[in-house]
Amino acid sequence: MKKLTVILAFLLPLLAAFMLNSCKYEDGPALSFRSRKERVANTWQLDKYLINGVDNTLNYNTMFSTARWTFNKNGGLMYSYVMPDTTITAVGDWEFTSSDEAINLRFINLLDTFKQTVTILKLKEKELWFKHTDTTQTTYELHLGAAN
Repeated sequence: MKKLTVILAFLLPLLAAFMLNSCKYEDGPALSFRSRKERVANTWQLDKYLINGVDNTLNYNTMFSTARWTFNKNGGLMYSYVMPDTTITAVGDWEFTSSDEAINLRFINLLDTFKQTVTILKLKEKELWFKHTDTTQTTYELHLGAAN
């Protein structure tokens, strides 16, 4: 019994600290055994697209059919979508910022570089939700699901 008490006295504070650190995002998860980087590293597809809280998923899918975001563990990023006659692909990189509560996205092409910081709302193995508010105070929220 004494060994169990010693083990619990050691493990409970560690478990509590781990759980407090895991509750990072507005919509969860409360606990995960995979690192944040491992959860982001995936190929994602759009499940829902909101503009100022209004569902615009159908409009987005009409304009950007089969859109995919691929985040690599090494920080590589690729976004691609199909237009009527061609596939568009942008490459770049990503990194956590603001104590891992946001992601800096940077897309690079021959003409310029596009940068955006998105706030993570939910980060699970098969779900990634984030939002961005632009200079006109329009909020865009994307709910992505694992594509594979």
